[in-house]
Amino acid sequence: MICKQCGSELSERAKFCSVCGSAVEENDFERVDIFNFEHSSEEGKIEKDEAADVIADSLESEQDLESSDESFSNKNSEEICSEEKPKKRKGLLIAGLIIALAVLLILVVPRFLKRSKYKKAVQLMNNEQYAEAEELFSQLDFFEDAQERLDLCRKYLQYETAQRYLEDKNYEDAYNEFEALGEFKDAREQAEYCENVMDYNRAEELFKAEKYDEAKDLYTDLPSENFPEANERYHYCVNKINYRQADKDYKNKKYYNAYQAFTNLGSFEDAKARAEQCIQSFPVSGETYHNKDHQSKEVSLIIVPPSNDGNQNYIKIYTDKNLLISCITIKQGEQAKVFLAPGNYRIKTAYGPEKSWFGEKDMFGDKGIYWILRNASDNKDVFSLQSGGIYTLTLRSGEDVPGEKINSTKENRKNF
Repeated sequence: MICKQCGSELSERAKFCSVCGSAVEENDFERVDIFNFEHSSEEGKIEKDEAADVIADSLESEQDLESSDESFSNKNSEEICSEEKPKKRKGLLIAGLIIALAVLLILVVPRFLKRSKYKKAVQLMNNEQYAEAEELFSQLDFFEDAQERLDLCRKYLQYETAQRYLEDKNYEDAYNEFEALGEFKDAREQAEYCENVMDYNRAEELFKAEKYDEAKDLYTDLPSENFPEANERYHYCVNKINYRQADKDYKNKKYYNAYQAFTNLGSFEDAKARAEQCIQSFPVSGETYHNKDHQSKEVSLIIVPPSNDGNQNYIKIYTDKNLLISCITIKQGEQAKVFLAPGNYRIKTAYGPEKSWFGEKDMFGDKGIYWILRNASDNKDVFSLQSGGIYTLTLRSGEDVPGEKINSTKENRKNF
């Protein structure tokens, strides 16, 4: 027997298909064949016995009735199953559609919504509406390049904040914001500008407070293209510092150092007049110092410089052990006389033009000439003076004079 629903071969007595579960319907011709087969087998018996035929007819009627009831029952079962099967399939289809729709809602719809939000955020970003774009990108998590764009929006917002600080002249906060942005746009240059402005403002405060040393260090690093007056301020600070140092040297009687500093200041304030004040009056001819532990009149020494070379003269006499004994000043055209004890001495002489005397410490400064005298006979710088001797020392004579010839070599002013 063949199943009408799926075509599977079934046993003769099967009521339902073992493959698809459908009720099996018996065909009329199948029942007829069975009946005919049974009838033909009883035909001989009926001819022999008519009574048996009547009984057979009666039995056949009962069998037909039973067969009719059975056929009716099978048809009802088949109709019920055939009605239940479409309902079951329809339910499965609906369930599948619901699941598919749920998957669509879970997977596709959120991505569609994110895509829509992403496009809007990009548009806002392109329109430089960074705050609105930042808010949308922050909701997109790691959707495409949303995180990179989010970071970029935040940098733009931070840059705008820094610009507002700059416009409000809040340079410190502007500097901090620009510095935090690193290489973003021109943040590095803007941070440097803010730092320079803060340095300039600080330098101005120090300048007004006359703290020129500190102000100078700030002015010197400022670019002239943005702060053209900084260079002028810097030089003023330098001059003021030098002026103060010159004044300090003058008060400490370092007249030559003060003179040089005031001279280098040129026309700055009253520097020229202060430089003139550093030149000291040359003392009268004679001793300005004599060692009190070496007082004696056993030896007389007369010192005669040139009378017409326009120079003032300064002489120092030391023992051969470099102990200072006497300091002598001799004006141009004059001479001096000193008394010494017998002994061995070194003699140093210096000379310089008028109005170049800066005191016995600096003497003639770099304008002077400094010598140490030596015996021409042995080129030694030690002179032996005997008790009771009267000696004359002639300096820089252009003519031959009586006595032993004396040579000289240059001496460093600091060692004079």
